[in-house]
Amino acid sequence: MIDNLNILYTELKPSTVCAGVGVFAIKDIPIGTDVFSNSRKDRLYSWNLITDDDVRTLIMRLCHTNEDGFYISDHPVNVGMSYYVNHHNDPNIAYDENNDTYYTIKNISKGQELLVSYKKEERDWLI
Repeated sequence: MIDNLNILYTELKPSTVCAGVGVFAIKDIPIGTDVFSNSRKDRLYSWNLITDDDVRTLIMRLCHTNEDGFYISDHPVNVGMSYYVNHHNDPNIAYDENNDTYYTIKNISKGQELLVSYKKEERDWLI
């Protein structure tokens, strides 16, 4: 059984800040809201699980990583909307690493794209 179906704030659409996909509000979202509260939390998986170089490349683009491994909530074919949040220098959401949550730092209007400021090490498209 799926719980809390009415606690849904976002949908995927073509991004307004890049050529890819973005996450957009389907309704107004007040400041301080845990936007993806119903999503599974990421877990750390060891790099030893990845033996295919193409899969490793995808995982490195898709996930938060460090020397120990990568963080993901499910198999890559089942990732949630939070993986599609794009970077912007004027973000309207922030990521809380301690609680593995994205929360709004500004009021977001229906139809507005959700944007976060990536850490410098996650800005690989600048290389």
